[in-house]
Amino acid sequence: MAKATRHVERRHHKVDRLPAKTRDELARRFQAGETYDALVAWLASEGHEVGRSSVHRWGSRFQRHLEKLRAWREAAQTIVADLQGKPATQLNEAAEQTAVQMLFEALVDLQEARAEGEGDGAGGAPNLKNRASILASLSHALSGLGYSAANRERLKLAFRKELAEEAVAKVEAAVGDAEVGGKTVVDTVREALGIG
Repeated sequence: MAKATRHVERRHHKVDRLPAKTRDELARRFQAGETYDALVAWLASEGHEVGRSSVHRWGSRFQRHLEKLRAWREAAQTIVADLQGKPATQLNEAAEQTAVQMLFEALVDLQEARAEGEGDGAGGAPNLKNRASILASLSHALSGLGYSAANRERLKLAFRKELAEEAVAKVEAAVGDAEVGGKTVVDTVREALGIG
């Protein structure tokens, strides 16, 4: 039986290890539509010898990253448009669900990077300090989302209770101390609304 092979995309550290300012300019030039040959020539003029294939692989990965960002932006715009005029809590819930999905994608990307042995360690070994920092940031973000969701639910409960109290006040104003089956109408309404 043939063993299944998995294609593992290598990340090319020559581009990833360029100074941040150089990478930013490379990204700008790439987005402006410069050819890979022009990008390699520009890098060489800046004193960075990076091969065309490394720049091409970086460009492909960068393009996928841009497409993912565009997709997230379009999804966010669709969510906002769909929830126009609806309570802000629904928009918050949708935003949190989207953020959680993005965080889990980041965790998957991090796991794949670990499996590929990327990093700044010796021989391309994973840089555990960087990965631990990323995981800590993601964990913090997830806990913040959880806290936000809990607060939102508390607000919903408080709002429902306030609406119920308003309804009871209206019933009380309308019927006074009227009784039905040995209980006041107001007590019956309170019980039905769960505000005892």
